[in-house]
Amino acid sequence: MKIVRYLCKPFLILLLLMLMDTHISNLVQSFFPMIYPVAHVLLISLLFLSINLPDLLTIGLLFLIGILYDAYYFHLIGMVTFILPSMGIFINHFSDILMRNRWTRCLSVLLLIVFFDSFTFAMASFLGISMGVLSHFIVYMLAPTLVFNLGLMLILQPLMEKIYL
Repeated sequence: MKIVRYLCKPFLILLLLMLMDTHISNLVQSFFPMIYPVAHVLLISLLFLSINLPDLLTIGLLFLIGILYDAYYFHLIGMVTFILPSMGIFINHFSDILMRNRWTRCLSVLLLIVFFDSFTFAMASFLGISMGVLSHFIVYMLAPTLVFNLGLMLILQPLMEKIYL
């Protein structure tokens, strides 16, 4: 019972952030219709949240969030269900390097976003879910996403540091 209470708060936070990402992305896209920046507050919080949880609980929690993410956005279980736990393992393994100072945390978020978006684009192309062209993906989605999320990280970092560090 104690484990359920221990996991309930991070699960609800990540679930809420997953759903918020869509609304933030749609709001920003309404101002810039030619590009599609995607908010990744979920990945930003993942960087901070996963260092405070044990490895096995982090992997289980991210597996559940990945299933919900896949079902909600892709209607196909597997892509994010694999990548989120993998990212959690990576963050836990290299947390002393990734969390060294504010600049390394910003670079870590950019690295996570590039990995996440590139992997999901590659898998969606492979599975036939998306027929996008790589150059369009980089110019119209990945680059604006990186710039937008760097701004989000700079804004949210003091708050995240107070909560999680």
